[in-house]
Amino acid sequence: MPASYASCWWLQDHIEFSYDGTIHACCYGYPKRRPDSSGRGWDEVGHIYLCDVKDNKFPHEEIRKNKHLLHAMIARNDAEAEVCLECPVLKTQAWPETNYLVSKISLNTWLHCNLKCQYCFVAQPNFKPRRIAYDLHAVIEDMLTGGHLDPNGQVTWGGGDISALPEFNRVSKLFIGYGVFQNFKTSGFKFLRGVAGALQQNLGLVEVSVDAGTAETYARVKGKDAFDRVVSNLVEYSRYGKIQLKYIVMKDNLEDKDIDGFLNLARMINVGSAMVTPEWGQCHDGAFDDGQLGRIARLIDSLKAFVPEVSPSTGDDGERLFPGIWRRLEGHLAAVQAA
Repeated sequence: MPASYASCWWLQDHIEFSYDGTIHACCYGYPKRRPDSSGRGWDEVGHIYLCDVKDNKFPHEEIRKNKHLLHAMIARNDAEAEVCLECPVLKTQAWPETNYLVSKISLNTWLHCNLKCQYCFVAQPNFKPRRIAYDLHAVIEDMLTGGHLDPNGQVTWGGGDISALPEFNRVSKLFIGYGVFQNFKTSGFKFLRGVAGALQQNLGLVEVSVDAGTAETYARVKGKDAFDRVVSNLVEYSRYGKIQLKYIVMKDNLEDKDIDGFLNLARMINVGSAMVTPEWGQCHDGAFDDGQLGRIARLIDSLKAFVPEVSPSTGDDGERLFPGIWRRLEGHLAAVQAA
């Protein structure tokens, strides 16, 4: 039986390729309270650095070495590992052994996007698009040729948005040839061959955060009048495979017309799953009143009536997605279900 030690699934077999040319052990951030009550009262910490990408090669030796060093620091409660030691996903257990260095990859190698969502860093006044300087196709090809990625693992395309990444289709084709599953988090602003090809071979899932049920609200929340365009692309993707729809709830998109419009969209396309999650800042600042929580509960409950998989679906799921307000939301869900 494997030895028991403190770690997390990110640190075990996950890496993130970041836009600044670095590789991280995780792309998970969690809120950490400031010592005073100024501003919003919390900062997001996490995103543990491992190494840089150099010479268009996959740095497998550095990743292995630095993960080992990080585990050692956690084991001795080293202050330099404070972010890991205080992380809510750190667990002490017998972790299964693996034959591969990496099972899960997050690709966040660029910050470009075709939209400017209210809640995203892209909408900030001082935002400047950035991306890696190395050849992503060459580095991924080197990783796959070396057999460092578990073919039964998963690749998650983050962003920016893949619709604004010129080399996306070429790199996605490498993963399709390797047979690994790809999770595409995209705005749906463009129809992409790389997404459709993976869906067609049951090697992909496309997740689109629509965040609205009307064109008016979409333009306000997403920063561009593109609701009809995105809906058209979703319909096209649904011909190739299942889609996961996402709704990031905030005070600005909870009118009944948006909830009903989103539900109608979910019924119209081949939705395999749906996720409802709050805008991070508003959630941690306690910005939702009881009326808004009631409408969030109606959205979740209505989706469960016809979508095979809906998150949140359990108490643990709810605590993860709606930290600090799940108990209140759970009460509203019970009231909706009893009505």
